Amino acid sequence: MRSAIVGIVIGLVIGVVVGARVIAPSLPEISTQNAKVSDKAIAASKEIEWKAPLPKPIEEIQKVWRFTGLHTSTLPHLGPLSSRLQSILEEISRGDLHIPYREPGSLVPNDEVFSAVAAGTLDAVFLSPLEWADKSAALNLIGGIPFGPSPHELLAWLSQENIQKSYEEIYHLQNVHGIPCGLTPAQSGGWFRQKIVTVDDLKGKSFAIQGLGAMVVEKIGMIPMKDSGGQIFVGLESGKLDGALFHTPAIDQHLDIQKLAPFAYFPGWQRQAGIVDLLVNLKKWQSLSPTHQVTIKAACGDNLLAGYAAIEAEQFAALNRMQNKGVNVRRWPVAVIAAFKESWEQVAVEQAENDKEFKLLWGDLVQFRKDFALWDEINRLD
Repeated sequence: MRSAIVGIVIGLVIGVVVGARVIAPSLPEISTQNAKVSDKAIAASKEIEWKAPLPKPIEEIQKVWRFTGLHTSTLPHLGPLSSRLQSILEEISRGDLHIPYREPGSLVPNDEVFSAVAAGTLDAVFLSPLEWADKSAALNLIGGIPFGPSPHELLAWLSQENIQKSYEEIYHLQNVHGIPCGLTPAQSGGWFRQKIVTVDDLKGKSFAIQGLGAMVVEKIGMIPMKDSGGQIFVGLESGKLDGALFHTPAIDQHLDIQKLAPFAYFPGWQRQAGIVDLLVNLKKWQSLSPTHQVTIKAACGDNLLAGYAAIEAEQFAALNRMQNKGVNVRRWPVAVIAAFKESWEQVAVEQAENDKEFKLLWGDLVQFRKDFALWDEINRLD
């Protein structure tokens, strides 16, 4: 055994010597410099690979919604409402719902947002139903109507199961799903370049106004114009417009409309309250899990109530600022309000005759308001 072990050791020693003296000299010589370059190249390739961004899975890309509206994020009330919705959704969904608000015109032209949502080019849009009233006259009743309900009355009406069903059906016919996601109080009644005393002072006056209100003013001899946004200011400055409607005092004052039309009239007969919708492409909505659908509804409900409280609190201060800047804040003359109301009653009858959906919702709203008035009356303290 001992001699066998010695033999193994001697064999190993001979193998090492042969490898060093015979085999090694026959191998090609490797440059030390080349070895260093090779090491650097390998290290660099690893570094590049580490820094290169990995492509995102399609599921992650689809989580980020294409979401926009017609109001800039800096516009009081309406702007913050859209960005607030984004924050709430990301928080309560724990990051599963990414709905960043994009500025108007950044995704599609402003006049194409509704058709883009319907087609799926956009996932969602945040705006008043009045903007889509040409799709269905009944949307005017949701967005806000002349001599219509107060904010709490409007919410009470919309909470009824049959109205919610009609609300969904109207939008589904347009391939979108609508969710009440904001609430606005009474608007200003109108801004004019000159003082208004009688109904005759309004006749022949060009006035920027939309929806059912445009039909009302036309019946008393005014010339309704569909100008909006920046067009209103150009129109007032050039003399093309004699007056205009925009929104609440806080928003109007922020836009400095009083510089061109210093006479502000109240109340806002054309809209005492209005809903702002989150419109979602119908296919997109139906593809969401029940949990995500409930999450969006809950976020919109919170957005609606918190936003309404905030904007109501802003109006008195806005009126004060307007008066300090020399604005003539006035109530409409009684005869003028009476003329508006008479015209509205005619328009309502005509719309009900021409549109089945309008007639159905209008009839329900009229009866609801009669019942609601009894409840209001019995709870009065004076």
